[in-house]
Amino acid sequence: MRTNKQVNDEMSRLLLMKPKVRNRSAFGDDHHMAIDAQLIVLRDQMSEDDIYNTWIGNDEMYLLENALEARKWLDGEGDKPSKDWKDLVLK
Repeated sequence: MRTNKQVNDEMSRLLLMKPKVRNRSAFGDDHHMAIDAQLIVLRDQMSEDDIYNTWIGNDEMYLLENALEARKWLDGEGDKPSKDWKDLVLK
């Protein structure tokens, strides 16, 4: 489990990156909404069940996937959510 400081630092990173990240992918996925989903998971320390209940059936599988990635990071697995957005920052 991540510490409160680690979570707060990651949320700050995501908030700073969001306006610089391309809004949509070539496939139409909304990157800003995906970042918002990650922020909600981090802020509320959502469980996997809560994540599925919130985003399943949303027609935005992309949001569910990103929310689950944030949960995985909270559990000490995988990379920081912000790492995935670095390549999408507009120059």
